[in-house]
Amino acid sequence: MNIQFTKYAIHPINSEQSSVKHVNIPGGAEIESYLTDLLASDASKTESRAYKWSSGKQEVKTLILDAIRDLSAFAPLSQRVAERLHGIERNARAKYHRITELQRGSLFQIFYKRNDVLNFLVAKVFTTNFLDEADYKAHAGLPFQKRVLKTCTVQFDGGLNIESVMVSDSNSEIADYWWREFLELEELSSNEQNTKTAFASIETFLSRRLQSQSKSDYHYLRNDLIGYFKTAHSYSHQNMVAYVFGEYRPVNSS
Repeated sequence: MNIQFTKYAIHPINSEQSSVKHVNIPGGAEIESYLTDLLASDASKTESRAYKWSSGKQEVKTLILDAIRDLSAFAPLSQRVAERLHGIERNARAKYHRITELQRGSLFQIFYKRNDVLNFLVAKVFTTNFLDEADYKAHAGLPFQKRVLKTCTVQFDGGLNIESVMVSDSNSEIADYWWREFLELEELSSNEQNTKTAFASIETFLSRRLQSQSKSDYHYLRNDLIGYFKTAHSYSHQNMVAYVFGEYRPVNSS
C-alpha cells in the first residue's frame, strides 16, 4: 500500500474542558508510523457504510473542501472541525451525563494519497489506560492495537470532487452523533432497506444452493437466519455468518 501524507492534525477532545487545541508533534516522534497503522486499520474494516452529503453547506464538508483547495489554510480549518466535534460532545455530555459518560480521545484529520488517489480521513481514537513498563505507573495514551474509534473516509476523484464517503464505528452501530450531528451526512439507504436487501439475498442463496439438495439443512439454516435478524440490533455480515453458519453441523454432509 503506497501512502503519501499531505497534511495532518491531531486534537485531543475532552468534553470536560472548555476548549480544544491541536497537538504540536515533538521532534523524533513516530507519528507517521502511527498514522500509517491507523490508515491500514481503517482500510481493513469490513463493516463500513456509505453515506453522502447533500448539496447544502454542511460545515465539515465545506471545511474539507476549503482545505483541499488551499492546503496552507489546513491548520485553522482543521481547528474548526475539531471545535465542532468538541461542541457537540459538550452538549451531549450536558444532556446525557446521567445516562452515559463520553470517553476521552483524540481527533485525527489526515489528507493523504493512497496509490495516487487523494483521501481525507477524520477519525476519533479513544484514550486507553495502560501500565508503563518504565515506571509501572498508570498512564493514558492512544493504542496501536484494539482501538475504539469512529472514522469517516472521504475519497476524491481525479480532481477536487468528492467521489465517496465511508463511515465506520468499532461499536456495533454507527453513533448518530458522529454521522448525523457532527458530519451532517445522509444515509444512502436506510437500516430497514439494508436489512430487507441482506435477508433477501442470503435467503435466495440458501434456496438456490440447498433447498433441492437438502431440505433439512435449508430449513435449519433459514430458521437461524430469521433468528439472527430478529435479535440483532444492526446488520453485520461477519456476525451473521458466525451466528448462522459458525457452529452449524449439516444433516447432509455433502
